Amino acid sequence: MELKTRGLGFRLIAVSIAIVAVAAAGVAVVVTRLSEDEVKTRLLSQAGETAALVGEVAEAGDPQDLARALLSAKLRKAGSAWILDSEGRYVANPDPRHRKGVEEGVAFGDTEVELTAVNQPLAQIGEKGVGHKVPLRSVVGRYESGMGLMDVLGEPHVVAFKVLPARGWIVGVDEPATATYSSAASLKKYILLTCAILGFSILLSTAISISYIIQPFYREKLELSGKIAAANRNLKKLHEVSVGMQKSLALDDRFRKILGAAHEVLGLDRIFLFLPNAENTVLECRGCFGNQDEPADALTLPIGPEGGVVSQAYLTRKTFRVVNARDLPRDLRLAAPYSELKALRSRSFIVMPMIVESQSVGVVAVDNQLSKAPITAEIIEGLELFTSQAAVAIENAKLYQQLKVYADELEVTDHLTQLFTFFHFKKLLQGEIDRARTSGRSLHLAVVSVDNFAGYNERMGHKSGDDVLRRVAQVVRAGVRKKDLIGRCFGSTFGVILPDAGEEGAGQVVGELFQRLQAQFYPGEEGTPEGRIRFLTAVGAYVRGSGWTAEDFFGAVLEESKKTAG
Repeated sequence: MELKTRGLGFRLIAVSIAIVAVAAAGVAVVVTRLSEDEVKTRLLSQAGETAALVGEVAEAGDPQDLARALLSAKLRKAGSAWILDSEGRYVANPDPRHRKGVEEGVAFGDTEVELTAVNQPLAQIGEKGVGHKVPLRSVVGRYESGMGLMDVLGEPHVVAFKVLPARGWIVGVDEPATATYSSAASLKKYILLTCAILGFSILLSTAISISYIIQPFYREKLELSGKIAAANRNLKKLHEVSVGMQKSLALDDRFRKILGAAHEVLGLDRIFLFLPNAENTVLECRGCFGNQDEPADALTLPIGPEGGVVSQAYLTRKTFRVVNARDLPRDLRLAAPYSELKALRSRSFIVMPMIVESQSVGVVAVDNQLSKAPITAEIIEGLELFTSQAAVAIENAKLYQQLKVYADELEVTDHLTQLFTFFHFKKLLQGEIDRARTSGRSLHLAVVSVDNFAGYNERMGHKSGDDVLRRVAQVVRAGVRKKDLIGRCFGSTFGVILPDAGEEGAGQVVGELFQRLQAQFYPGEEGTPEGRIRFLTAVGAYVRGSGWTAEDFFGAVLEESKKTAG
């Protein structure tokens, strides 16, 4: 900000100086031109008036009157008026400095004059002149009037003349150049002084404007821009965290993201996340950031009066902002032994409930124990937004875990018989095949199915059919060894994996299983055409080197069981 305002101040001052300089130069030029024009007009007018007066006096024929006329036409004490004849000699000049020249007939007309302005007769307009610097006597017959610069008695003078053609005289007036332009020079000095004062005033006002107007404005603008940029960064970070939490459905992953994001976005020293246990009897610290004392799993508070303000925030769904813990009412303080936990000791802190659909799902506690920085209203506002997002994310993660457990159970366990599903059963069978292939141990597979189940199910209804399947599952579970693995493969077909049973042992298990199934009573079976529920069984041994997969092994034993039908 300082660099910006300094640069701006330099530019303003430079512009001010440039404006003053241009104004001074412009005024000087204008004053000079106006002064020159004024001098030109004044002297030419004076020369014309003097010539008119001389013409009148000359008609009277008294030379003394000419001198008096010239003396009365004298412009200044330092200047003079004079008359020259066509030869350039004085006819009259009352200036005492020129008395000798008048008496001796000095040819003053031989003095060169540098013409600056002339009037020519109309007939001579367009003729090529001999130049601007000409002898004074040569103006007769060429110009009607004019003015210029010439040297008089060793001093530069401004001279204006008027030609009397009838007599061939030159009537002139002159004055020292320094006297002529002294007023203009003085005027320019005053103007330059005025411009200098004006420039200083502009510089002073610019400096004051920079110090008391521009810099505060830019400072406020930059502070506001900084706050807006910080808010945008925080919102962007919160959005990224929200998206990240939605992608990461695992509860522990969300805890880490929540705490890390809160620290980064809100800039808090310590953050604690408390969630209720399954029984809703205690609040467990499921994660913390910035804690250097007890580990998170040691920070467990009862949901009740002993849990202090943390428990009350959870129960009442209210936010507690504690400026000084000494002022905290007794009913909001932690009871012993929880009050001895160092991690939960803080002078100034905020406890905010996490609410989803008017229900508390947890509590967030924060403080700046290390930096002692105040927790501003902006931080609290950000914390409220953050906890609302975190609460939804945690609830989604819990729901995800529940759905995952249920999905896993559906994938592994058949909901009707509580046996392994066929998908999981094949995984187990493939694992046993791999072990048998590498270890050389025996592996047998038994298949049991209800032969006339479709007719029974159609006659007695699905509810009775489900009851038959549950009874078959119970009989099979009771009739095999603990190490054997049972699965409901599909429909009314069941499979039993018999590792290390040997051929004789496997045959014995299947035989006894068949007898138990046949001895079991099944409601309504007497209504079937056969009068009984019939079962098909078969057992097969895995042959090393056969290259069978679980699908191949099961298919071979299933086909073998079908051969026993009828």
